[in-house]
Amino acid sequence: RPREQAPSVRLTRRGRLALVVAMLALLGAAFVLVGGAADSTGTTHHAAAETVVVASGQTLWDIAGTVAPGEDRQDVIAEIVRLNSLPDAGAIRVGQPLYVPEY
Repeated sequence: RPREQAPSVRLTRRGRLALVVAMLALLGAAFVLVGGAADSTGTTHHAAAETVVVASGQTLWDIAGTVAPGEDRQDVIAEIVRLNSLPDAGAIRVGQPLYVPEY
C-alpha cells in the first residue's frame, strides 16, 4: 500500500518577501528592546575653548600667537580650524567669533 505524503508547503515570491520583512522587523524590535540609552560619563570630550572676535587685518597666525604664545602656531591654527569647522585657515572674516583652545 502506498504511503500518504504530507502536502508540501511552497512559498510564492510575495510570501518569501513577506517572511523576510517580518524577520527584519522582529530583528529591529529586538535591537530596540535590548539596547538602552547610553549613559553620560560627564567627561568632556573636546578641548576647553574661549571665544575671540577676528579684528581687521588679523590672521589665524596672529590669533594663535596671542592665545598660545608658547605653543607651535601651526598646531594651534589646526586646532582653531577644527574647533570652528573651517574649510581652511584662510576662511575667516572680520567680526567673526572664533573658538580658540585654552592652553
